Amino acid sequence: MVLTTLDSAVHRATSSPCGPVHINCPFREPLESSPRKWLSSCLTGLDFWMTNTAPFTNYIHMRLSRTSTNAYGEMSEALDLILRAKNSLLLFGAIHTEDEMWAALLLAKHLQWPVVADILSGLRLRTLLSSFPGIERNFIFVDNLDHALLSDSVKGWLKVDVVIQIGSRLTSKRVCQILEDCAPFSYIMVDKHPHRHDPSHIITHRIQTSIFEFVGCLLEAAVSHKRSMWSTSLQLLSKMVLILVMKSYFLLCTRYEVEWEINFQITAECSLTEPYVAHVMSEALSSESAVFLGNSMPIRDANLYGRSWSICNQSVSPLMLNSDLPINFMRVAANRGASGIDGLLSTAIGFAVGCNKKEFMKNVLCVIGDISLLHDTNGLAILNQRKLRKPMTILVVNNHGGAIFSNLPLADKVETCIMHQYFYTSHNISIRELCMAHSAILLVEIVVNILQRLMCLALDLVDTTLWEVEVMFISRI
Repeated sequence: MVLTTLDSAVHRATSSPCGPVHINCPFREPLESSPRKWLSSCLTGLDFWMTNTAPFTNYIHMRLSRTSTNAYGEMSEALDLILRAKNSLLLFGAIHTEDEMWAALLLAKHLQWPVVADILSGLRLRTLLSSFPGIERNFIFVDNLDHALLSDSVKGWLKVDVVIQIGSRLTSKRVCQILEDCAPFSYIMVDKHPHRHDPSHIITHRIQTSIFEFVGCLLEAAVSHKRSMWSTSLQLLSKMVLILVMKSYFLLCTRYEVEWEINFQITAECSLTEPYVAHVMSEALSSESAVFLGNSMPIRDANLYGRSWSICNQSVSPLMLNSDLPINFMRVAANRGASGIDGLLSTAIGFAVGCNKKEFMKNVLCVIGDISLLHDTNGLAILNQRKLRKPMTILVVNNHGGAIFSNLPLADKVETCIMHQYFYTSHNISIRELCMAHSAILLVEIVVNILQRLMCLALDLVDTTLWEVEVMFISRI
């Protein structure tokens, strides 16, 4: 932590615009006098840093222009690492524009590295145009790595030597943890702002530039790779996990229509679950949609169970790039911050206003939990104010409490009644009556066999509506 903090401080103090840097040194916890013996084991993994004079995190502010001649010199070390990579991984964090999504996808196609796309990247809920079957073979998406990391065998096998992360902050805690366990390795993070996003303090190369400039640099430097056995193994692992997850969580029957394409049939007797809602939600979206995901479980469920590589019958005319990349993306937003649940509905309404600009014009689907709604009931008062935005669809996933706390190790050690009282915050509040009080249109009693059809219709309604989906309270992975 000290090394990466000091590296950041020196960079900010000496780069343009330069200025003073304040370093905060908090008191050690606990505050009372409790001396601890210093152990040399805390230096494990720092051998490469102690044997040279280079900083632990190398900051590169890359400026590419027609008159720039030093950009590739600044990038030479990173380019050399990318060329020599064997067990590589490409991570897509939060990406905010469709142009940046295209650039990121072009990078994935060019490098032929296995890709882990975060839900906020817009590439997790991707759709494939039906005019181009088989195009997914040009990419190596590993959408189910999070689930695979539940296996100790997988965690022991997974060893990376080079990671490139495009965009900030990842949703999956397990992916972040395995990267921390694999350190030290060459960790290259690319984002256009100078701020730090290194919670595990393991980034070795921080490149401040746009995605376009970074991808352009790699293309012009002729950095390319062939698909490796490592990449193929990760992709096959992800697809095997997908089959197991769908069988265990959705209680679905599976059948093969095309290679690795799985269609799920669900019976009317099955109860709704949050993973199933996340899966159906992602299937109903189109290129004209945008999604705002609430914190707690909605964003995690979408990241884990969102449908990718679904088929879209849209015309190829709106494509923004050449026909080598006939894929639609989904603009996904969230108010992560400190990952709190205050003000989420109001934030989603503001997001819908932003999506009504001429260059976007998206129908917004907001997915939040019941506790999140109860923490922002004032947001219901502005739902009917249709100024500056198109109609919205609000999907409230109601499990009558904070089910995310069932994931805590504490849940196995504390009595159920205590968990419900102090952690799950179970409630009997009627979402219907709450909406009536704010004159919001509410549709309830959604059952499993019509959820998918209703979701497809919801995004075309002329009025803003709020849908309540009551789900089973189940313990998670």
